Amino acid sequence: MTSETTRSADAASSNQSPAGENSENPSGTVLGPAARAMRRIALDENRSIRKTISESDVYLFAGITGDLHPNHTDAVYAAEGLGGRVMHGALLPGFISRCTVELIGERLD
Repeated sequence: MTSETTRSADAASSNQSPAGENSENPSGTVLGPAARAMRRIALDENRSIRKTISESDVYLFAGITGDLHPNHTDAVYAAEGLGGRVMHGALLPGFISRCTVELIGERLD
């Protein structure tokens, strides 16, 4: 048994992560690795991603959701009032989810 294995076994038996954090929440429920990782994210942390929204991204999302409004799918229609087609606002929570997954993934036990 290596020292890393010993440390992990000791932490598991004492309900603490290897970093020494208590792995129980106030209700006494033992938290899983993702929940412990989320607790390690500081309030002032931020994450940036870059993504070019392509025409296929917009059409795929429109097809999945059924939101085929011409603001998203018709360049001529959208140019009149908006200056051009716009992506679906509902794509934003997906990008937020990506950032959250990246932040949590960096902190998993």
